[in-house]
Amino acid sequence: MICVKSHHRLHAGTIVSREEETHSSVEIEFADKASHRAVRLMDRFGFTMASLAENGAVFASPEKVDKSESKKKNSIPSTIFFRPFSTWAQNSEWLVHLPAGEEATAVVRTF
Repeated sequence: MICVKSHHRLHAGTIVSREEETHSSVEIEFADKASHRAVRLMDRFGFTMASLAENGAVFASPEKVDKSESKKKNSIPSTIFFRPFSTWAQNSEWLVHLPAGEEATAVVRTF
């Protein structure tokens, strides 16, 4: 579960992860609803950390390794995902899967 509250002089908001019956979702809400509308994303990677800035949000998940010998190919690598809030840059979100054995331990917003 992620629960992040960000209070910056230009921006304030929250990120909350919710587990639903068939998947997880991430909700981003902004204190200044006139400047930003709420964002909802499907979470396919099991994000456990997030950071919120005025220009976007970054998320990360740990590596999920299946311990059984026959299912090692089903492991999910640690993932880092950036979701921008600008409307002018279509398709500018990005996703990085870290190599096996490496894992994101923290994410930090930038100003």
